[in-house]
Amino acid sequence: GSYIVHGQEHLPPVLDVMEQVILTKTNQATEELIINCMGQRPLSWHTPQCYPPCCYNMEDIDVINITHSSSNNATYPFTSTLKVQNHNGGHTGFYSCMY
Repeated sequence: GSYIVHGQEHLPPVLDVMEQVILTKTNQATEELIINCMGQRPLSWHTPQCYPPCCYNMEDIDVINITHSSSNNATYPFTSTLKVQNHNGGHTGFYSCMY
C-alpha cells in the first residue's frame, strides 16, 4: 500500500528490524535499542512518552535520542534513528515511525 501525504503518494516508512523487539529489565543499564526508519518524506516517532510534536521531560533526554538524516537513496532518502538506553518501566510500550 501507499500513503497520501500533502496530496502526493508515498511508500510507507520501513524499519530496519523485521520482528518485535523486547527490552528486558535484566540488562537495563547496558541494553540499548537502536532502530532506523527510512522513508520518502521527513519522519517522526510516536513513543510511549510523547505524541508528535514530541516534547520530552528532562529525565527522558538520557533515555530517548532521535536523530534525522538524509541520503542519496532514491527510494528512501530520509532516515530517522531512535535510540533508547538506560530505560525503565516507564519506557515500555509501542514505538512507531510515521510521516
